[in-house]
Amino acid sequence: MARAPQIEDPKKVTLYLPKDTIKRGKEFAQGLGTSLSKLVTETLEDKMSGTTRHTIDIPDDVQAGLEKLAAEKKTTVSGIIASIVTRNV
Repeated sequence: MARAPQIEDPKKVTLYLPKDTIKRGKEFAQGLGTSLSKLVTETLEDKMSGTTRHTIDIPDDVQAGLEKLAAEKKTTVSGIIASIVTRNV
């Protein structure tokens, strides 16, 4: 079960899933450095919001440039990246 600090306003639920799905899901979540509960929560939130979360590795110097640009434009790094992707897809 997820610990309270990991999930805002936690409520315990019982889900019945195939044993193999749970095992693979826990392994997958661990590989991402998270818990199965948090992964399920994020996935549900993403599906309900109509957006998809991505995790990417960015060199420190590029991150610094993105943070500077975001501050200048009074937005967030996520907003800058979303804008770049939207314009180029």
